[in-house]
Amino acid sequence: MAKAGINVVRIGEFSWAFASRREGQYDFLWLRRVMDIMAQHDIKVVLGTPTAAPPIWLAKKHPEILPIDEYGRVKPKGTRRAVCFNNDVFWNTSKRLVETWPEPWAIIPINRLAD
Repeated sequence: MAKAGINVVRIGEFSWAFASRREGQYDFLWLRRVMDIMAQHDIKVVLGTPTAAPPIWLAKKHPEILPIDEYGRVKPKGTRRAVCFNNDVFWNTSKRLVETWPEPWAIIPINRLAD
């Protein structure tokens, strides 16, 4: 990437299933490794939240989070934006994830994040 002249990347979106493979359990080490590699190559990181793609375990446990289209069809779980945005289960679970999301980055020097 650095050889190609890329100096900023955006990561984190659509990664909920990697960050939380099970309900209430969070693992951000994989993301930390990516950010470390980017820093080694002087590539800045814009870190997004992963809430755009809820994990399959959440849709299986709470199928009511899945959106229904104008024909009454339920959008398949595991796809981007496969969520009803006014669903309380989605909002509450997203909130818990987002509240834990920045904690591992408190120890990252600010110059490693994109301006």
